[in-house]
Amino acid sequence: MGADPVDPPLPLDPADPRLFRFLWGMTGDVAVAEELEQEARLLAWHRHRDLRDPDKSAAWLYRIAANLARKHLRRQRRWRWLSWDHPDAAVLSQPDPEPCDQLSRALAALDQDDRAVLLLLGHQGWSAQEVAEATGLTRDAIYKRWQRACARFREVWEGQEP
Repeated sequence: MGADPVDPPLPLDPADPRLFRFLWGMTGDVAVAEELEQEARLLAWHRHRDLRDPDKSAAWLYRIAANLARKHLRRQRRWRWLSWDHPDAAVLSQPDPEPCDQLSRALAALDQDDRAVLLLLGHQGWSAQEVAEATGLTRDAIYKRWQRACARFREVWEGQEP
């Protein structure tokens, strides 16, 4: 009896703590590990047709999870000099953000396209490809804008008095 393509087999029992422990070890954060585990399982479920060898399904799931953890850690490193938990930056996470002078000035120093790339790629966590599709630019242009926007934002941010 073959597996139903609509209901793919899961590589690991969701109650099995090993994937969570792996992600916790990668990120050092329980909440992030829980989110990444859910995301990895969801991606595996959506991409189950990509699995070529069902005997290697656990390794495949761990690869998905490891890639998500790496992506998360890269995003963290990009912004370690400005924590999005900083009171001035946390304003962006509010449903109706109040203007913050220092953050507003730093963002205003960027042109609209650079500001969009900075916020989508850095703050919202979009991939460069997603930003390219949303803005109509190429991926290479997104990376160039990203570098320019980060440098300009950092220059303005660090040059301001709180």
